[in-house]
Amino acid sequence: AAKAGDDQWRETTSINTSLLVLGTCISALAERGRSHVPFRDSALTRMLQDSLGGNALTTVLATVSPAAVNADETVQTLKFADRARNVMQHAVANEMVVEDSLVGQRKRFQAHIARLTQQIALLKTSARASAAQLGDGEADAALQARLRSLLGENTELRQELRSAQDELRQERERRAQLEGAVTDALRSAGENGGALTPELRDALTALAAGRPATAGPTAGGGGAGG
Repeated sequence: AAKAGDDQWRETTSINTSLLVLGTCISALAERGRSHVPFRDSALTRMLQDSLGGNALTTVLATVSPAAVNADETVQTLKFADRARNVMQHAVANEMVVEDSLVGQRKRFQAHIARLTQQIALLKTSARASAAQLGDGEADAALQARLRSLLGENTELRQELRSAQDELRQERERRAQLEGAVTDALRSAGENGGALTPELRDALTALAAGRPATAGPTAGGGGAGG
């Protein structure tokens, strides 16, 4: 029984501390010109950092009671809600276009190569017909020159296509490594009681910076109740 009481006391203390830090962060965000917001002072505010001060659309629900016995808590909750109302968020959709552009570029290269292949086939047919009619005349020489030009252009496009495919493969491998690192760090955070480890912060930072993938604005919410 004593152990259960101690656990409940520690849990209550932790909750109150997190709510106090949450109120401090909301006040700092609502205060114009203040650069430092103490998100790292509690696990709750650290998890809500992107929702409170990041690129997100956030809804805060404040629950109050009409009972007179809860008047103090109701007043504090309304004050918190008023401060939260003054926090301005400007969410912008995160769009990752690296992989999409590489895939589109590869498709354009393939279509261009197909067109060049058709033109080469037509030129070969025309060259054989001209050679049969004119022998080694000027028309045949012009067709041969055009054929060589198209063959050279076809080779260059094939090289560019291979380069684009290599870039696409490297981008996918890098993303897979970053996502694996995030998964490992999240597993480690779960084993440590939900605390964000430096590895998780680094992995999330690298994934956000290097993954320009299409993701919309995230949403999060917090509330205070009395």
